[in-house]
Amino acid sequence: CTSLLRLRYAKITREKSKMATETASDAMNTTNKRVRFSNQDELHTPQTTTTRAGMTPKDVTINSVRSFAATLRTHLSPIVLSAGLSHIDLLHKWSTKCRQHGKMENDIDFIPRSARLVHFDFEVSNQVETSEVFQEVKAQTDLLIQKLRLNLKGQVMEALKIEILILRKDLYINLVKEIYSIIQGKLLAEKKDANTHLVLSTIIHYNSE
Repeated sequence: CTSLLRLRYAKITREKSKMATETASDAMNTTNKRVRFSNQDELHTPQTTTTRAGMTPKDVTINSVRSFAATLRTHLSPIVLSAGLSHIDLLHKWSTKCRQHGKMENDIDFIPRSARLVHFDFEVSNQVETSEVFQEVKAQTDLLIQKLRLNLKGQVMEALKIEILILRKDLYINLVKEIYSIIQGKLLAEKKDANTHLVLSTIIHYNSE
């Protein structure tokens, strides 16, 4: 009896081992089928990546504002969107003028296009043009023209300073007005009896540093 039991147990063990092996093999084949990729899938690049890579920083910022505004309540979304787009537009103008001024300030030899309009040529014969005396006159004239261009560059920079200050002032005024509109819209929508000016003053006070 003991021998028969041992034989039966050995047979059952072999059958279980065989079934386990077959199951593992089937699972491996199924897994391999699931993880197999075609060459087309491996080389595929999402279109959104290319589109985003070609966007300017301003476009990316506008998209972010639009996405954020879309998450807000219906009554507040258009107010925030309008405020964001208005602020981005003024900020872009101001930062562009700042970059132009910085470029002229850091690069002594750079002459802005508006200051390159000075153009002067002598109308002389070939014989005069090749003479040494005329070459000295021409060299002095070129120095005068370069000096004039640099003086014009300085005037352009002064005009840019004025424009930067005005744009900076407009930027702050517009920001305060837009924040006021957002606060007022939220308070009216939630029917809260609060002073909009007081709320705005509190916000500015805690964010002024």
